[in-house]
Amino acid sequence: MPLVYRRAGLVLSRDLPTTDPLVTALQRDLRALGYLRSGIDGWFRAGTERAVRALQYDLLHAVAQILAEAARIEEA
Repeated sequence: MPLVYRRAGLVLSRDLPTTDPLVTALQRDLRALGYLRSGIDGWFRAGTERAVRALQYDLLHAVAQILAEAARIEEA
């Protein structure tokens, strides 16, 4: 899955004035990962924002769990 929307300085935000192919690519990936339930339309709206936030939350918690486990192993 090439991440075409992964670029330095790129900002995707809600209510962009037009559809964006980068948002469409992001929505496809979010759908494939099970985070987006709404349609893939290229608009960065509330559903896309919720999906991004849910993915970020899950990724941050996964990293926190890995770090906590590494700390426990190091202490042992």
